[in-house]
Amino acid sequence: THEYFYVFGRDDDNPLAQHAVDLQAQMFFAELSWDVDWWRPRASFLWASGDDDPSDGTAKGFDSILDNSNVAGGASSFWDRQAIRLLNTNLVQRFSPYPNLRTSKAEGEANFVNPGLLLWSVGADADLTQELRGSLNVSYLRFSETGSLEPFVNQRIDNEIGWEITLSAVYRPNLTNNIRVTGGLGVFFPGKGFSDLYETSATLYSAFLQLTLVY
Repeated sequence: THEYFYVFGRDDDNPLAQHAVDLQAQMFFAELSWDVDWWRPRASFLWASGDDDPSDGTAKGFDSILDNSNVAGGASSFWDRQAIRLLNTNLVQRFSPYPNLRTSKAEGEANFVNPGLLLWSVGADADLTQELRGSLNVSYLRFSETGSLEPFVNQRIDNEIGWEITLSAVYRPNLTNNIRVTGGLGVFFPGKGFSDLYETSATLYSAFLQLTLVY
């Protein structure tokens, strides 16, 4: 599975750059996977370009529209599931892996002056029984560029975001999607860049349990 996006256009008044910018942002994603009987190992890589200089008149940080990606643990991931606040905005939006420094994913405009993302991930899906499927994922995350992030927080920021382990399971008691129980756990180990932003290296957690009924 693979995809590539190139974003172009113009933002007449970018709030972070504080002037008009031309948009030149890119995103690339690739995942390799293989079915081995009852389980499926996979490896993936995601690159979202980052903006290295907010003052140069070109915004190179990739931003999405309304994404709900199933990448590197998806909804089970702490990094993807949480809207992580930073000053008066969000470092990342809920159900989005991209650090776009927007106030909201549903309201307000896209922001292409952002640090971007480099993500490497390995994991596996396994049909443990006919009714139960489990997934395990390990990811390593870095900012593509910190040139747009450092002026925003007025300090030096390392590129390393951190490591994450996610575990999720889907239980379908009737072997249909009419009744589905989904649960997940994400454990995030902050890297130096994340610790620079939030002045903490404490391990962070995110967990959920969801029941879906369809008639």
